[in-house]
Amino acid sequence: MKKLLLATAVLVSTNASALDFTVLAGVDSNNGPAVAAEIGVGSALIGFQALGNVEQKNVIGADEHNPEGHDLIQSQKDVTFYTGYRFENGIAAKAGFAMSTFEGSISDQRQGPITHAVFRPMLGLGYDFSNTWSVNLHYTTSANVESFQDETLNKYSEYTFEDSVTIMAGFRF
Repeated sequence: MKKLLLATAVLVSTNASALDFTVLAGVDSNNGPAVAAEIGVGSALIGFQALGNVEQKNVIGADEHNPEGHDLIQSQKDVTFYTGYRFENGIAAKAGFAMSTFEGSISDQRQGPITHAVFRPMLGLGYDFSNTWSVNLHYTTSANVESFQDETLNKYSEYTFEDSVTIMAGFRF
């Protein structure tokens, strides 16, 4: 067991210079907080980004018989997968996709919870200020999905995932 552990440590230390890990944190124009992680192998990188949830709550169907109406809750969650290339001048170009999910429900349960997913293109740029610090800008395009089919909810029949811009600072290990 000790020999296996020693061999693994030697192998990892010889390849450590070609492998790096970056942790990023920042803010997204729609979703608020954003975190990401990137693994770099030489000039290539792969990454994963998670964004805060967007939740909207509206009161619908309020009238004299039901003055409080019903709660319409719409929730959006986004995760992004991407790959990229780091150029020698410190700039990194990135491309990937965001998997965005929509969940909707109405408190009176006339229509059960609805879930839709859509893939949205993502482009990004990064710049390395040093061997350890970087700044990154990611852009994800908008998309629409159908939400509720009830004719009384015509205003909410389509949900729009807005364009989003994320700016993050990163620390590389």
